[in-house]
Amino acid sequence: MSPPRPPTAGSPPPDPPARQPYLPRSLHRKFLLGALAISLLPLAVSWLLASRSPQSRLLSEVALLVLVFAGLAIVSHRVSRDLRRLGDAALALGQGEPARLLPLGRDDEIGELARTLERMGKRLRVTIREVTEERNRLEAILEAMGDGVLVTDGDGKVVLVNPALRAMIDLPAEPVGSTVLELVRNPDLHDLVMGGLRGDSDLSDEILLRRGGVERRVLVRIVRVEKPGRPRGMVAVFHDMSEVRRLEQIRRDFVANVSHELKTPLTAIRGYAETLADALPEDPIQAKAFLQTILRNAQRLSALVEDLLELSRIESGQMALQPEPLALRACVERLLPSVEPVARRRHVTLTIAIPDTFPSVQADASALETVLGNLVENAVKYVPEGGHVEVRAREVDGLARIEIADSGPGITAEHLPRIFERFYRVDPSRSREQGGTGLGLAIVKHTVEAHGGRVGVESMGSGGSTFTFTIPAAAASGTK
Repeated sequence: MSPPRPPTAGSPPPDPPARQPYLPRSLHRKFLLGALAISLLPLAVSWLLASRSPQSRLLSEVALLVLVFAGLAIVSHRVSRDLRRLGDAALALGQGEPARLLPLGRDDEIGELARTLERMGKRLRVTIREVTEERNRLEAILEAMGDGVLVTDGDGKVVLVNPALRAMIDLPAEPVGSTVLELVRNPDLHDLVMGGLRGDSDLSDEILLRRGGVERRVLVRIVRVEKPGRPRGMVAVFHDMSEVRRLEQIRRDFVANVSHELKTPLTAIRGYAETLADALPEDPIQAKAFLQTILRNAQRLSALVEDLLELSRIESGQMALQPEPLALRACVERLLPSVEPVARRRHVTLTIAIPDTFPSVQADASALETVLGNLVENAVKYVPEGGHVEVRAREVDGLARIEIADSGPGITAEHLPRIFERFYRVDPSRSREQGGTGLGLAIVKHTVEAHGGRVGVESMGSGGSTFTFTIPAAAASGTK
């Protein structure tokens, strides 16, 4: 026969071999022997005292009774004390506490019961430790999950929700014990849960849930937890699809917009080229006008392709930035030669409200000029004639916050969340008249984020717009 295997870590200790009953000295036999001794002792004493006087026999019998009762009291006290200890130990084990003061030294039934309770306590402590560790692991997994989880019992009552689900939908402070319909007034979700409790298969659907006035598209999957005879409940997993659907819409819009942006100049180039190919106009001025139209659309097409390539390089991380301390006012002043002709033609006042003593910023010179150029040129082009554009800056928590404010018509609230998307235009016809590709603000956003900053826009609708971006401030050093 092979030797017994040693216990593994975390496993309950092995049970010791069964003890043989202590028949010669068992508690039952002790009581029988004591009763027999008590029964025979008066007879023996009476026989010994038969020759004595009546008074002596009475005193001896009284003393004997006192001794008998004292002995019985001592035995009863010891048994009662050990039984109370056993009761206290059993109560402690029931409450998950270690048993103490067990009468382990006895060699009778009480001692055997005490040793059994001790073994049970050891196994119970190991089991409690394993259950606690398993519960902690489950709680850590549920808290770390990005998907929401909801668990119900067989009656549809909620028994568990994780933090991700609370962040996804509005829930009361204590949802446990409520039904799903009481928590979330959504008939589609209620139908899914009821179908899961009924045992329907392939239960998953994308539904709309609301939290704080914001709608989310959530994919819900239901898994039934089986138990022989009746369902134990079900588990619902909620995966937020809002960002996925938003990106899909952006992709569709991008494909549609880039197709339109490419098609417009290509159509013009093709039309004028075909006209020149079919019959060269006799008038040189008309022929030159055709060629200028072709050239203008070809330049527009080239600018669009360049902006697409630039945006692709920024997003893929292929644009090699070389941050250095730069004087912010000097960077803005370098843009004036390219912006002032348009500003003079449209009678737009351009003000640089950045002091010479403003701290330097840590940025790539070419990238920063691209960001400033896009924002300032947009403001000058789209502000009404005779308007005003101001470039200003201030320090915020170790960052330079640059603001480009104009006195234009402003941007309505519905356009603000999407203003930095590719090809998004508040007024498409006016943007094309100004020669824009629709990618300038997207390039601004990704360039600023590549520097560790953020972009934003503020507008009161009719009180002008203010485009802002932050960029790290440079440590005290030489600037360019």
